[in-house]
Amino acid sequence: MIINSPILAGHRFLGGCMSNLDKICSKCGILKGREFFYPHLETKDRLNSWCKDCTRLINKAWYAKNKEVASKNGAKWRAVNREHIRLKQNARNKAYPEVVKESSRKAVRKRKLLIIEHYGGKCVCCGEEHIEFLTIDHINNNGAAHKKELGGSSALYHWLKRNNYPKDDFQLLCMNCNFSKGKYGYCPHSISKEVNSDNKV
Repeated sequence: MIINSPILAGHRFLGGCMSNLDKICSKCGILKGREFFYPHLETKDRLNSWCKDCTRLINKAWYAKNKEVASKNGAKWRAVNREHIRLKQNARNKAYPEVVKESSRKAVRKRKLLIIEHYGGKCVCCGEEHIEFLTIDHINNNGAAHKKELGGSSALYHWLKRNNYPKDDFQLLCMNCNFSKGKYGYCPHSISKEVNSDNKV
């Protein structure tokens, strides 16, 4: 809808007529409700001049060109505001427990899929490919100590990503092969492969 007004000429409307609850985005020129603008304490109406959609697009474009700077700035902010972040997360966890639980489950699965992809996508011992059965194995059998140091299995996924998916001490195994290797020091599949290899010779 185009407004026939000397002041608002050329601006588009989302909805009906303009009211004191509406605001025109200075970027896209669309009239929107106040809920479509982020708060800004230094403006007269306490709202950002750009709508949320335009702000997100600009921020996304800036981040794509300045990932390293954004990462450093984010790390500095988190270091200074740890208590604020903790309180905000606790409040959200209490207010929306089911939403937080589902969001956490999806995030863990996404990280696991990424890890599995970087480590070959299947068990290096038996070839199992179902992601539900796959796990990261510490080749040198120091997994328990390493996970304790990091703070748990989930933290291991973050660590692997931050360290560019090291291969020297890590491999992908299925739960059966990983369990057997940890409990007995070997996997029956490996023994079978060695026997078959000897028979061929």
